[in-house]
Amino acid sequence: VQVVISTHSSHILTHAEFESIRYFSKNGYSSKIKDLRKFHTDLSEPQTLKFLEQYLTLDKGELFFSDKAILFEGVVERLLMPIFIKKLDASNCTKLSEQYISYIEVGGAYMNKFKELLNFLEIKTLIITDIDSIDPNNGRKIVEISNSTTDETSNVCLKAWLPAKVKIHELLNTPDSEKISNRIRVAYQIKIAATNIKCGRSFEEAFILDNLEYVFAKKQDLLSISSKLSTYASINEIKNNSFKIVDSIKKTDFAFDLLSNQDDWDTPTYIKEGLLWLSQQ
Repeated sequence: VQVVISTHSSHILTHAEFESIRYFSKNGYSSKIKDLRKFHTDLSEPQTLKFLEQYLTLDKGELFFSDKAILFEGVVERLLMPIFIKKLDASNCTKLSEQYISYIEVGGAYMNKFKELLNFLEIKTLIITDIDSIDPNNGRKIVEISNSTTDETSNVCLKAWLPAKVKIHELLNTPDSEKISNRIRVAYQIKIAATNIKCGRSFEEAFILDNLEYVFAKKQDLLSISSKLSTYASINEIKNNSFKIVDSIKKTDFAFDLLSNQDDWDTPTYIKEGLLWLSQQ
């Protein structure tokens, strides 16, 4: 006896074996059928399949039913993503909030394991990650973005997937076209000006650099960094010391600060650019 179930239930899907799933994707006015049995057979690493099966079982089967997907690393992006999208839709007349987007929170070291599945399903996907600069000649010490030509990224996704570059100075000068492969794009921190190397290493630092006036005006309200901001008397001082300000920051507290004071700040440029790309058909 053979049983065929047509479903939009992620609960049913997460209890099915990969080999038994047939995925229907829209292709204009027709449908394309993807046989995950073939994906299972062609997968380059068996351990990747085990990871995907376990991860998608944890209530993440909605990926198969989504219009688009966003992969990100941490709790800050998860908490703030709805606000990023709301701000973008309001200012750029996009309609991301009306689309079914699957949000996948996964550590940077594991993002690569989604590469083959996303390419196979052909779901338009934005990857939001950090540039993660380190000094390879000094015990892989975390370092501020600088003019150094030897500093590297510790981010596996950036090194092995998109844009497949290791040196920080190369990543900062990578054109948008090289951040895209098929229907997948990566977004990471970029320079605040073409002629200025200043760039955030993390989301928190990038946010400060893109919202200097807001941060200066809200020195007392941003409780996660207020003690550090109190020592700076100008916007320029905050800009020059952005790396120190976010050192040892409690990321969740910073996210709640922004949730509590969300009216006047702008989404960091690298995330906004990525979401604008995602909003396109």
